[in-house]
Amino acid sequence: MHTSTHPVPEPNSTDGTIDGVEQLLDAVLAHPSGEHHIGALSDLERPAVAVFRDRWLDLPIESRLSLVRAMVDDALSNIEHQYNRALLAALNDPTPDVRIAVLDGLSEYNAPEFLTHLLEHIESDADARVRELMALELGRLAYESAGDDQLDEIRDVLFRVFENDHALDVRRRALESLGYLEGDDVQEAIEDGYADFSIEMRASALHAMGLQASQRWVDVCLEELRSDEPELRYEALFALGSIGDLRTVSDVIDAVEDEDVEVTIAAIHALGEIGGQMAISRLRQLTQVDNPAIAEAADEALQEAELMANPLRPLL
Repeated sequence: MHTSTHPVPEPNSTDGTIDGVEQLLDAVLAHPSGEHHIGALSDLERPAVAVFRDRWLDLPIESRLSLVRAMVDDALSNIEHQYNRALLAALNDPTPDVRIAVLDGLSEYNAPEFLTHLLEHIESDADARVRELMALELGRLAYESAGDDQLDEIRDVLFRVFENDHALDVRRRALESLGYLEGDDVQEAIEDGYADFSIEMRASALHAMGLQASQRWVDVCLEELRSDEPELRYEALFALGSIGDLRTVSDVIDAVEDEDVEVTIAAIHALGEIGGQMAISRLRQLTQVDNPAIAEAADEALQEAELMANPLRPLL
């Protein structure tokens, strides 16, 4: 078990400064399991970042992991606290579990230095779980904020990872992230993934089809609705919802009766995205079923479908 570093919310005039960092790290070293003022690491000044980085590895592994988790938790409950600089400094930690926790904390961060780190380290990091998360983050950054030059670099790196990484999960996440990008080479990669022998890679190819949201993939996805594998049916429904072709509504409605409840809920979400009167009628029926999970999913999907049908309709 790891020790817990509990954030203490009261503000401190030394937050973000060299003094604040020194005091916190000294306290953690002296009392690893005690309560500490994690806000000292919020919005670090540049000199404080250097001190934090220099002293980071003085802490034992459990304390480093606990501090990262405390920063992530505190950022969720205190929106005025920003730990991105401290987390970025901890991203070079030699312990994979710490790097994984850091990546979790940076899952909404889009600064250039984060992208640079991902591009420079995804092919060399020794831990497949870390490379997998990095591949997903590169897709997010490509979708959210990358410029043309950055997109080219992201594309090149993701293709190398997809083609060369020895870990299946890393390769499939790279393929999923390629789904955010355009081009014949991306479509060919998706086709190659779909032709793979493994169910997992085929599922990722279907997911990438959904991110592409192209009519090109409709027939493939409809065919996969008849697959024996729930994961493939699930991803096919995700893709069909993203594509939003009204001609697929009947097939998606049929998928609501799937024996796998996760596939059923995926079909319901897809109906909300596709919309149209047939989808709305079926979703209204599903809001009345006894299964709370299905009824709730149907209600959410119905609101989406009705809003799409009438954008001026007020949300209740």
